[in-house]
Amino acid sequence: MKKILLYLSLVIVSLSTTVISAQTEIFNLAGGGDLPQGWIGTNNQTSNSIDRSSYYLVDAGNPSDVITSSSFDLSAFATATFNVRVATFGGASQRNPALIEFSFDGGTTFTQANNTNTPQSGSSYIDGGDIVLSNVSSQVVVRISNAGVVGRGVRLRNLVLTASGMAGSNQAPIITDILQSPARNANIFSTTQVTVAADVTDADGIATNGVVLEYAVTASGDTFNGFFDQAIIMTADGDSYAAAIPVQADGSTVNYRIVATDDSAESLESTSATFDYRVMDPVPAPTLILSEIADPADNASARFVEIYNNGVEDIDFEVTPIYLARFANGNTDSQVVVLDGVLRAGAYYVIASSEVSFLSTYGFSANDTSGIINVNGNDAFGLYAGTPGSGTLFDVYGEIGVDGSGEAWEYENARAYRTDLLNNPTTVWNASQWTIATANAADATPGNVEGSTTANVFSYDNGAWSPQTPEGVAVSTDNIVILTGNAAISGDVDINNITTRSGTTLDIATNTINLNGNLDNNGDLVANEGTLNFAGSSLQTLSGSDLTVENLIINNTTGVDATAAINLEGVLTLTNGTLDTNDSFTFKSDATSSAILAPVVNGSISGNVTVEQYYPANRAFRFISSPVNMDGTIFSNWQQGGLLPGDEGFEAESGILITGGTTADGFDQSGSNNPSAYLFNNDYNYDGATSEAQRDARDAEQFTFINSDNGLATNSLSPSAGDAFNVLIRGDRTIDLTAANQSATVTTLSSTGTLATGPQSPDLSVTGGQDETFVLVGNPYQAQVDMRTVLGTGTASPAQDLNPNVYYYYLPSTQDYVEVDLLNGGTGAVTPLVQPGQAFFLLRADTDFNGVIDSQLTFEEDDKTLDTQTTATYSEPQGVINVSLGLQGDDNADELTLIFDVNETNEVSLTDIPKLKGARNQIMTTLSERAYAIERRALPVNGESIALTTSSLTDEVLTLSIDYRGLENTKVLLVDNFTSEVITLSVDNINTLQFETTDDSASRDDRFELQFESSTLSFDDDSAFAKALSLYPNPASNGVVRIANLEQGSAYNYTLVNTLGQIVRKGEISHQNDTLKNLQNLSRGLYLLNLQKENEQTTLKLILE
Repeated sequence: MKKILLYLSLVIVSLSTTVISAQTEIFNLAGGGDLPQGWIGTNNQTSNSIDRSSYYLVDAGNPSDVITSSSFDLSAFATATFNVRVATFGGASQRNPALIEFSFDGGTTFTQANNTNTPQSGSSYIDGGDIVLSNVSSQVVVRISNAGVVGRGVRLRNLVLTASGMAGSNQAPIITDILQSPARNANIFSTTQVTVAADVTDADGIATNGVVLEYAVTASGDTFNGFFDQAIIMTADGDSYAAAIPVQADGSTVNYRIVATDDSAESLESTSATFDYRVMDPVPAPTLILSEIADPADNASARFVEIYNNGVEDIDFEVTPIYLARFANGNTDSQVVVLDGVLRAGAYYVIASSEVSFLSTYGFSANDTSGIINVNGNDAFGLYAGTPGSGTLFDVYGEIGVDGSGEAWEYENARAYRTDLLNNPTTVWNASQWTIATANAADATPGNVEGSTTANVFSYDNGAWSPQTPEGVAVSTDNIVILTGNAAISGDVDINNITTRSGTTLDIATNTINLNGNLDNNGDLVANEGTLNFAGSSLQTLSGSDLTVENLIINNTTGVDATAAINLEGVLTLTNGTLDTNDSFTFKSDATSSAILAPVVNGSISGNVTVEQYYPANRAFRFISSPVNMDGTIFSNWQQGGLLPGDEGFEAESGILITGGTTADGFDQSGSNNPSAYLFNNDYNYDGATSEAQRDARDAEQFTFINSDNGLATNSLSPSAGDAFNVLIRGDRTIDLTAANQSATVTTLSSTGTLATGPQSPDLSVTGGQDETFVLVGNPYQAQVDMRTVLGTGTASPAQDLNPNVYYYYLPSTQDYVEVDLLNGGTGAVTPLVQPGQAFFLLRADTDFNGVIDSQLTFEEDDKTLDTQTTATYSEPQGVINVSLGLQGDDNADELTLIFDVNETNEVSLTDIPKLKGARNQIMTTLSERAYAIERRALPVNGESIALTTSSLTDEVLTLSIDYRGLENTKVLLVDNFTSEVITLSVDNINTLQFETTDDSASRDDRFELQFESSTLSFDDDSAFAKALSLYPNPASNGVVRIANLEQGSAYNYTLVNTLGQIVRKGEISHQNDTLKNLQNLSRGLYLLNLQKENEQTTLKLILE
């Protein structure tokens, strides 16, 4: 049996022409839409698409546009004929025929070329003429192009190739007159049964059950794979055969074909072309109406069509496809433009005929530009839901198929606008809903309600403003357009819309722009020092290129839709209305400031934001809190999703490394894999802890490792705003965890999610126990909060059973806990302000003296401050000795930190952090028989020593690294008691010592100690230079201090340093000028005055009251 396979592509075949009697259709394309599978459209000329929705277009040129078919097997036929209908525009000299070429070797060479008939002027299609193939083979390819090098393009419809005849004694059945009911372009619903009928003839007759309807059903969104998996035997009535395809689901596509077998001894089979139809249930008409159509008498280039969303829901055109169709000059064929993006409720969608003319005429950019808007006043328009060619009409202007000239809806040199924007969409034009009047461009109101004041346009072009600069002149109904060049504004401006074209710049400097309309920033709006205030009454949009702005104000009850990416460097103020971020809003942070959200009045924010927090190059543990309700996890946010240098998408100076578990749980890997992040359990008490040391130990025990052993994974932890953590920030993710002595780097943590606004109450409940324990709390707001109001009793939601006079924060620069005395206001570096992204400790207390401690806390919007400057929480390190113990080439396996300060003592206190011992290579100090990882001490004196305790040394060769900073004038020695080696440590450098351990316990325990030798900076300085100098008055209360006994004729350099190591004053002083003045501006407390003269120096203590 010889089987003839005539395969045609999926979606495109039309049933508008049935198969000719005694012939078999190879393909039958209606024209327009995607080309069939295997076909290729080559666009060699203009950017016009070959697919023009209702026809194919091949533009003239050398070479011209080309359509090439797939290969067809016609070897079983005696002859074949091709036909196409053609049309074009233009005069006689511009009209071109189509060139039809055939290849009989699969497309390698094209040996037959024929021109179609030449179309007439206008849009009417004519028969291109039958073209008979000079040869038939198993590899026939059709190529269609434009026969002209210049002139107009050729429009193609109804492309048909038929084959007939056969050599030999037997011919396969002939399948003709295929009919589908309902037709393909009719409404086919999920309740519709589709009948397919055809005439099938053969000289030998048709075999029993020899005509079969094969079909396949493809679900919505899937692609037909070419296989027909279902079949129905067609019922015969003479030469006519019919079968019904069962009802199918909404959105599905049915592909089908007919296969017929004759009744000869050598049976032959014929297969028809493949046809398809789509099942689409009716959908409710969208809440869209045509609202204005303009053909201005004075400016044909300013034509537009306006569409309005009069519903209460936004319309996403990707989810709900909508297109506008134009029916020109009474034609029933249409040209279409597909709507794009999201149209908010109450917003307009404007389609212009010319981008540049519309912008320069109306002062803002249209949503879209299309040549189909080049109307002449007699063209009808329709709004359709669905895909072009198969959509459902739901609103119309004019009458489709009727030329509007002389009709009631004609709008030549005029505009038509909907009188009532609340009209429902209608498929029959209703004159009572429309007002039509002669109009110039100035009368049109695109993107605005009727009755709006005609706007002035302040345009910048060729280096000059026209008619003048907008400062002090423009009002909130006017528009600014930057057409070319780099424009600048030197004052505040009230304006409606601002549009910058691509390649242009508008610099607003430090000024405020009050916007009543939209900002379409296709160029570069420089606003990193300025303020944008969105203060309109209808929905405003911020679109176009990325925008960096210092301050942004939302004061529009209808809201602002920001589709452009926004980088905020200052303050976001939500006064009224909702800011829709479209998940593209970033609060920026650097070494000096972090962007904040001001106290929220009546506004709100919709969508995710990204919050950045900058950290300096200081390897330290930090108490941080999530600034957002995180979208994703710690792994995807703070760890860059695991990306490392060399990975695509990796960003340096961003993210951190978190160790302590398996890669499956999202942890980064180091040699020791010690945990580098902790949680703190607020629910604890001091039961059984009777001494201060026991209570200190109980506090330390509340830290829980974030690691796999505790069932915690960074790729599943998704914090809420205010959730607190203790995290080691080594630097960014370029730090090599397999290498020792890695220098810290700056980094920025990025957190994406939703911001917390309104009252926020962390859970501070305790199960049992009425003790004054500590609770760790995170700042839930992206703003600094004043702890005086957070803990104050005069607020709307006062704190309960929390000491209102104090809070504690951790200062990474000294790795110290700082007690902030709120009773005295907390001034200078010791500030009452808690930073965004910062966690801190509060002290539970029985403040109402009822014998019960029930701690409660509520953050309120009024607790926020508008300060964006960072405090000492993120300042640089000072006065620390870090001792780390690890393997050579490995990240520091374990670490001990020593902090020296004049306000500290060598006694155990809360500020000393007990050691949480690991399993290998541990280093620590020991106080009162307890190990400590962080020890705060007084400034070292001559001859002082500190024993470095080691334990659990599991490796024979280890490296001791000492980072010595902040004691530059003190000589520090490392003593190895096992080898008797003494090493003088170098300041501001990482000092390393590699050593071996043996079976001798002396090589392991109590082996190392630090010894200190005083320099002239010591307060025990016995030099004559130091003894001669004194300060009075001391303490000083009036801001003036005199330095007594300065040597005449000598100049002294001085620096005044606070207890945080910050230089607050420096300069030169002498015997003739021996007084320091204006010290009353400094915070009260202890200061160190360092005096230097040639090779001598000393340091004096000064107390300011």
